[in-house]
Amino acid sequence: MVDGRLDDTKYDHKAACVQIHAKYADGGTRDEWVYTSSKNGKRIGPGGGYTFASSVRTIWVREGLGTGGRCTKMAKGVHTIYQR
Repeated sequence: MVDGRLDDTKYDHKAACVQIHAKYADGGTRDEWVYTSSKNGKRIGPGGGYTFASSVRTIWVREGLGTGGRCTKMAKGVHTIYQR
């Protein structure tokens, strides 16, 4: 399960976003995108988190900026938060 909170810490007319990318044993992938332009932030995932199947092998996250409800510019690097 991945849970957390996304905060938009700068008032720069751009929103904060994060991509959560999972890769499974069969080669399949799943992406979840979280976006907020609120200074109050946003919980990650419905009901407090995203749940992944037991066959997940890697989960990484990448931050970015967005406008209009979409992530438009992503960071170059990723941060692996789970690896089996």
